Amino acid sequence: MATEFFRIIYSVNNSTDISELKRLNLPKELSMHEFKGQSHPLDELDVLITGGCGNGFIHKMQSRQVTVIATSEEEPLTAVKNYVTGKQLPPAKPHHH
Repeated sequence: MATEFFRIIYSVNNSTDISELKRLNLPKELSMHEFKGQSHPLDELDVLITGGCGNGFIHKMQSRQVTVIATSEEEPLTAVKNYVTGKQLPPAKPHHH
């Protein structure tokens, strides 16, 4: 069974107008650890909020002009609302390979 990476894409017009645009399922070959191409679906994002990641991923996404926020917040919509309103998100749990 292939591993997939699941993302929820939100549109944020202001701190109160947040809506889910789509759900993006990426196969393993499109994970940033595996990806070798030029254009990636995550390049369309301004901010990526994740449950955890390593420094290599953060630097790779920064080079693609995507800000990465790692947090232990488990509710995606809560994480987005807190981020856009400037509320502190709880730090991510340590990342291990």
